[in-house]
Amino acid sequence: MNLIGRLLNWYFSKKSLPYWCLFLVDSIIVFCSSLLTYWTFNRTLQMFTHRFEVLYTIMMYVVISWMGAKLFRTHLGVVRYSSFVDLLKVAYANITSMVIAIAASFLFEHLGVKFLCALSQTETVITFFLATLAMWALKMLF
Repeated sequence: MNLIGRLLNWYFSKKSLPYWCLFLVDSIIVFCSSLLTYWTFNRTLQMFTHRFEVLYTIMMYVVISWMGAKLFRTHLGVVRYSSFVDLLKVAYANITSMVIAIAASFLFEHLGVKFLCALSQTETVITFFLATLAMWALKMLF
């Protein structure tokens, strides 16, 4: 058996993912839910016109979601057999991240930093709601 085969066998025999994989997947979920939400409200032309503002705002949301994940330690533990407590931690982390994102959006809008305010407050709430549902589904299905 080659080295790659042994590494893959070792990795998948543990029946859990390393914390950095969960962290990365959660970041991708926040990124994709933000894109989907913005596109749903504004459509393709608007998204293309303001692509950099949208990208910067979404990246800010991803970084903010890291704070919530670190605060509630949502990336630790086993993905399979997630308990209700794990799902609550994800909800609390995303609610905290949403509140921080809305506060940051208000602050940046007040300061005139428009390139970090591409999503409205409604879009921000929907983004983190979708992200929470997707993270729950991931933890329950896998």
